[in-house]
Amino acid sequence: MTWSEGTPMTAAGCANAAAEMVRTINHTTRPGTIDDGVDELQVTDLYDLLGGLALLAGRLPQALSQVEALLDALVENHHVVVVDGEHAGDPVAVAAVAGHWLQVARAAAGHLVHATDRAQQALTWAATPSAEQEPGT
Repeated sequence: MTWSEGTPMTAAGCANAAAEMVRTINHTTRPGTIDDGVDELQVTDLYDLLGGLALLAGRLPQALSQVEALLDALVENHHVVVVDGEHAGDPVAVAAVAGHWLQVARAAAGHLVHATDRAQQALTWAATPSAEQEPGT
């Protein structure tokens, strides 16, 4: 696969692009966005946003598992050296520590998916008031 510019797509490049997309979300949902009159966000937009964020978070556990498996394979095939630090000379220990934290990250991602999904579900019946309706009802 390639980016639209024709440069090869790497896993790290995709992760960085996803981070930039989240940064864009942060900018477009910052306080004051609703009052600026430009691309005014509605509650339905927030519902869709939460759904997309839950989907994004739901894909993280697989990516994290695959990173762990790749690291284990690299260590097993002697493609990792640890030149300094607490585990200098012990790539197996580095993989074990990284594996532990990747497991923690997978669990955290699972909690994130659940919480984001619940937040989205709370908005299921929310809508923007029509001209005849009073806000807040």
